[in-house]
Amino acid sequence: MYIKKKDFKDRIINSLNNKRYFELSKHFKRFTSYIYPNIKDDDLIICNKKKGSKIDFQIEVNQVRKNVSVKNGDIIYVYKDRIMNLVLFLLSINVSKECIMAILYYHYGDGTLDGSGSYINSFSGLLCEDYKKEIEIVNNEFKNKELLGKVIDYLLINEKSGKMVDYFYYGDERSASYATSSIVRENIINEDNNYPHKFMRIGVMNFHPLKRSYCFLDSNLSYKHICVLKLNLGKYIKK
Repeated sequence: MYIKKKDFKDRIINSLNNKRYFELSKHFKRFTSYIYPNIKDDDLIICNKKKGSKIDFQIEVNQVRKNVSVKNGDIIYVYKDRIMNLVLFLLSINVSKECIMAILYYHYGDGTLDGSGSYINSFSGLLCEDYKKEIEIVNNEFKNKELLGKVIDYLLINEKSGKMVDYFYYGDERSASYATSSIVRENIINEDNNYPHKFMRIGVMNFHPLKRSYCFLDSNLSYKHICVLKLNLGKYIKK
């Protein structure tokens, strides 16, 4: 049966909130003691839902609060927004204009930087050949680990409010893997990424437009300006 994302996150929160440590399941005892190594049987756990774009809930023991991001599924969206919002961020961290142009050319696939072309020049399997140069430019740009780290912080860890994800939890209320955000960040940055992949990536994150209209292009189609970044996050949640 399909489980709504909201429902499985609520079940995790309900399994923790207003519970004493000794009342938790073995799974949640392991998770909670990972966050709070000195937790005692009678310590009360408070767990509240948060409405951030990255933080799902905040857990508190003895007035010490930690922010947790919950993920589930093989491939997740780490970004889904207008391409120009991503470009503005990349410019703010000094990504090269050559790299920005490569991303835009690949995104629109119509030979323009803004989607104003009259038809798509390339799509599907042709992209990896027609935009081989652009793919290589972007790949080389984000071999810079400091630059890639700033992208990961923006996409996965930092909220606009200034709060940060402290821990990633990957699974459901029965079983999960989990690790600190700093460990996950380092695992992603230091991925060798030497397995074959011909399409565009930012680090190990797959980049592509949300949807392409292959003929009779209309500049008013809003979805053509939306891009997505996808990641197999569970692979990098290792203690």
